[in-house]
Amino acid sequence: QDYTARAQATEGFKATAGLQTDIGVYASTNAGLTGVENDTTIKAQANALQGKYFAANSVKVGASGVITVPFNAGANTGKNMTLTPTVNGSQISKWTCAGTIAAQRLPSTCR
Repeated sequence: QDYTARAQATEGFKATAGLQTDIGVYASTNAGLTGVENDTTIKAQANALQGKYFAANSVKVGASGVITVPFNAGANTGKNMTLTPTVNGSQISKWTCAGTIAAQRLPSTCR
């Protein structure tokens, strides 16, 4: 069951890859992530994301570039995954997953 849930959570991580890149560009251009949650381009991209296990207009970008993916279908229904960037200077060096889903269900690529 954890394998299935992890595969479903991985969809949220992979679907946000372009958004992660755009947040990285924002960090580089603006020497950090201050105000990223108010950037209209980033908001529009987040709203456009949709997957089999999460709905359109549900992905949000918060302060410091934290992406939240709330799952509304599958083994992680009612839970969310957060993707938090680690910023070194004006670059993102990695993304770390957390959220309300169980740790063993997080994608191994971002634990």
